Amino acid sequence: SGMWHYGGPVPPITVTLPSKPSTRSQGTKAKRGRGIPVLQRERRGGGGDFSNSQYAALGIRACYDAGIDFQKKVVEDAREAWVDSQHKGDPKNAPRGPVATGAASALPYGWCYRFHSSASWKEEAYGSMTAGGTAAMIIYDHILGIPWKKDPTVLSGASWLGSHIKYDCNPERTNPDQHWHYYWIYSLERAGSLFMEEQLGTHWWYREGALYLLENQRGGGGWAGESKVWPAQVTDTCFAILFLRRATKPVDVATGNTKPAK
Repeated sequence: SGMWHYGGPVPPITVTLPSKPSTRSQGTKAKRGRGIPVLQRERRGGGGDFSNSQYAALGIRACYDAGIDFQKKVVEDAREAWVDSQHKGDPKNAPRGPVATGAASALPYGWCYRFHSSASWKEEAYGSMTAGGTAAMIIYDHILGIPWKKDPTVLSGASWLGSHIKYDCNPERTNPDQHWHYYWIYSLERAGSLFMEEQLGTHWWYREGALYLLENQRGGGGWAGESKVWPAQVTDTCFAILFLRRATKPVDVATGNTKPAK
């Protein structure tokens, strides 16, 4: 499906690396080192989910920045899964909304946890998955040499975010036991940082989010949302710090490479 799910262990293999590793300055536009090609040996069966898939995109981006060259089909199939699963036309007759200051408007389309067209999975688009989808699309467009600021799928994802941003909950997440509150806030940081705009719609996303986090820090120094899935203070505190730190480097900062995947 081009997606990722909870998988099993992968047998180790021997990898021969270049005798002299290349170096680059962190956070600069230094060029990537000599590419190290990696081949896909097999594909796991079954489908996947977009929570695992958005983290796979982050892993692929980190490897790519470090000089790892993936087969083009691996990246294309991952990107296609996000394109095909976007909730186009949901909700019906949604008005076009602003993407960012000075940018064109776009129809607000988002994502949910799995392919929404599945007969066994009916769910509306919601915040954390839409932010994850927007970020993943930017990463794959960057690797493939596609101008992501002109990509309709990216623009629609950013438009959905701009019209739904709030910080006291995961927007449009309707399951009362799985709000994934701070998971959403960190997902928004990734999308906003990669989109490279300080505004999404009419929202100054970082300023608003930082003020919310500063006002809601708990007495012990951490954060905790309303999730009933697990004791959330450790994970939610991590997500809050990642947001405040603006931990995601824009794609044109992490690497100066613009060569598409082979």
